[in-house]
Amino acid sequence: MKTFLYVIKYPLDDQYSIKKKVDGQVAAAGALGLDVWQTAYDRRQTYLLHQGEKQPVKRIWLGRMPGYLHTKAFLDLFDTVERTLRKQHFDVVYMRHCPISPKGIRMMRRIAKAGSQLVVEIPSFPLENEGKRNVLRRLYWAYSQHCWKRAAKYVTRFVVIGGPADSYLGRPAMNIDNGVDVEAIPLRQHEPAADGKIHFLALATMARWHGFDRLIQGVAQLPPELRQQLVVDMVGSDGDGSLPRWQQLTEDLGMQEHIRFHGYQTGKALDAVFAAADVGICSLGLHRHGYQTASHLKLREYTARGLPFVYAGQDPSLPEEAPFCLRIPADDTPVPMEEALAFALRMRGQEEIPGQMRRYAREHMSWEAPMKKALQMQ
Repeated sequence: MKTFLYVIKYPLDDQYSIKKKVDGQVAAAGALGLDVWQTAYDRRQTYLLHQGEKQPVKRIWLGRMPGYLHTKAFLDLFDTVERTLRKQHFDVVYMRHCPISPKGIRMMRRIAKAGSQLVVEIPSFPLENEGKRNVLRRLYWAYSQHCWKRAAKYVTRFVVIGGPADSYLGRPAMNIDNGVDVEAIPLRQHEPAADGKIHFLALATMARWHGFDRLIQGVAQLPPELRQQLVVDMVGSDGDGSLPRWQQLTEDLGMQEHIRFHGYQTGKALDAVFAAADVGICSLGLHRHGYQTASHLKLREYTARGLPFVYAGQDPSLPEEAPFCLRIPADDTPVPMEEALAFALRMRGQEEIPGQMRRYAREHMSWEAPMKKALQMQ
């Protein structure tokens, strides 16, 4: 059995919006017959996760300091991998692209010298779009990219989610789509809300690229008699300062009755929100990072749960004529809420839709096919 190490900054005791994605990839790698190991941390210690157990690797110092997650956490990750490679060989090392430094270059050199394949996933391509936020961000990314140019020679191949690519930094590259672990996601059992209104669910770690300001503005532009028919449930914590801005926008427009902020939810509380929802809202602002085509994780979760949804732009796993979704323009215009409301009412009358969506997710959106392609397994 081939051994597989997933190298990622994976917090065990913090919220992390891509945990479900990582768990799905790990499950898919196991289903493909690999012996899967994974890095993780809890602000006190780094670990290797393997078959439900966690093995301590390195003590973390200053894990509670402000900014740890965006700075020293990467250094601890690289140290953890180096210490692990001194004791164990892996046939494949799968690494999520992250900012690197000379310590990261040294880690990748050790992986290559050990004779392991090094596969690096770029989850949002092109990467240049990630560094266009402010001066510090640009400098940070410029230094990291300089280090990546030196480290790329140790990479077997890059796997890219987003724009097309057959090479990157002089190394082979291939495109894959995001996936979802369908069996880990409960099928939604729709229970219309007691208030009798249509409920739209906007679920995310609130950040500018989710574009939920478009949603708030769309609700505000509805005629009052139509607005009284709906509620938008905003579920999630703040990601980049957008949550307080959207709360303020809601107040400024007088939409508090129709836009409700619930904060972070999980477990049964989250299942209850899903049960009351008629339509989900995917990211509506990816164009703000330069993307017109993207492989939406939230779109896949909604499909697996059987929740019809509204999305912007294009997704490679979704035909435009799919009956369970409504596509809107990828720009900064307000969401056409009259159209969205009509779509929600239409979905309410089709009891077969959740099962249809679940089948579609199993056939077209599972993680096994992208991971098999990424690892070039027959």
